[in-house]
Amino acid sequence: MFRIAVVTLLTVLAAPAFAKEKKNAPDHRKLYDKDFAFIEKTVKADFPAFEKKDVDWRKVCRKWRPKFRAAKSDREHLLNVHRLLATLGDSHTGVTRSKAGEQVPSFDGLRGAGMWIAVEGDRRVVRALMPGHSLTSKVPPGSELVEFDGRPAAEVHEEVRNRIRTWHGWSSTHFLDARLSFQFFPFGGKRTIRAKFRTPKGRMTTVSLPAWGPGGRGLSRQAVTMPTSIPMSGKAVSGMLDERAAYARILGSMSDPTRAAFFDAVNRVAEADGLILDCRGMGGGGDTPAWAMAGLFFEKPPGHGRARIPATGRFTGPVVMLID
Repeated sequence: MFRIAVVTLLTVLAAPAFAKEKKNAPDHRKLYDKDFAFIEKTVKADFPAFEKKDVDWRKVCRKWRPKFRAAKSDREHLLNVHRLLATLGDSHTGVTRSKAGEQVPSFDGLRGAGMWIAVEGDRRVVRALMPGHSLTSKVPPGSELVEFDGRPAAEVHEEVRNRIRTWHGWSSTHFLDARLSFQFFPFGGKRTIRAKFRTPKGRMTTVSLPAWGPGGRGLSRQAVTMPTSIPMSGKAVSGMLDERAAYARILGSMSDPTRAAFFDAVNRVAEADGLILDCRGMGGGGDTPAWAMAGLFFEKPPGHGRARIPATGRFTGPVVMLID
């Protein structure tokens, strides 16, 4: 058995379970159709961004209903569910539990090669490499990825984007690119692939790119974007960058332990003239701790209907917020 769950902006909606397909079981397609009807109704009632996402849900459902009715197995049905939800273009949707034993190929074979690859206009640029990386001298930060596995980097990148949009959906291209910055390369099952870079001095160099960085690991986003003067530890950190400006960073997800750690971090720099609030790479989670954390920067509840933000006004000076 497996259960389908549609997640829309932190509202979890569970569909009826259905029996895993058995030989000579004639009713499984009725159950697939029942699941479709549940998704159609639930998304129509609760998804908040049809207009923003330019999604004609009625038209989408007309297209996908025959595919659900024609499914011949649990595997095919589960993949249909993923692709239907992906049409919403929202990374808050998906199947959260399944016993069908099938994974969608959203991120299959994607590796980071121990590098941070950032999109800058129409260029894909190396921002950083892991300490001790074997290619640091050949591909220094600032180098541009030109080709991957003999193909233009832009072409490969767009294929990866489309694969994730098809199977997973995504909220925005810039957010997706930030997610891919540390998992950029489609290695598939290969351990190394040839890649061509243009160095900051304009020299073309072709290297054998490993799937992973030193120690078989990937590059940590927080590790390469933290100020060198502030240690990275726990669920939130803070410190002074100079006599006037403070820095605070959320390292955990939106949870009560992160909220408590963030309150402590902001309290430590509450007397600063200004604050850089670094939310890059921040995890998701629950609304309640997130609103409480936001409330530290408001003396009274903000507009836009956000009455759930408890305005505690712990820091009300200038704030610069960094996001992906």
